[in-house]
Amino acid sequence: MSISDILLTIDGAELAERVSDNSISAGTQDNPTGLGTYNTSGVYITALSGNSIATNKQKHPLLSLPTYGTRINMSTFGSNIDYTAYLYEISLKSVFAGQTKYLPHEYVIYLPGTETPTDPPQAFGNYAYEVFTPDIEIQYTFSFSLVNNSDGKTIGYFFWDVFVQKSD
Repeated sequence: MSISDILLTIDGAELAERVSDNSISAGTQDNPTGLGTYNTSGVYITALSGNSIATNKQKHPLLSLPTYGTRINMSTFGSNIDYTAYLYEISLKSVFAGQTKYLPHEYVIYLPGTETPTDPPQAFGNYAYEVFTPDIEIQYTFSFSLVNNSDGKTIGYFFWDVFVQKSD
């Protein structure tokens, strides 16, 4: 049984612009805004693995993985330099009701708390997840926040769905 890595990447600058011009709601942590398809959101998001890619340009974003488990991380197209995407929740819906489990691993990143350099930095928890499943196809819902690294302010809360199919 092998484990595959999935990297979720988001166009943080475009998403921040869409929230700024009110074409996308900022959402809340309890009620994040869905990114849906690129045609409806105008924000590009991808899920990448070693042998597969899924984007929100697809009607049914699908990753095909020859694996029993996955490790999931998130970043922005700019490598989290201007904006950081923090993955805070994953929910799973299985086609086959097998025994699925996932393990969150928290790590903390410190960003400026305010524009005043002497103020203490603000801690943001980010997660990497490991998911183990015997299921054939799983719908993952990834919930994340986007933070402006220059001032540490949260731009908004969002989610995106992608399907992962086990291949042989």
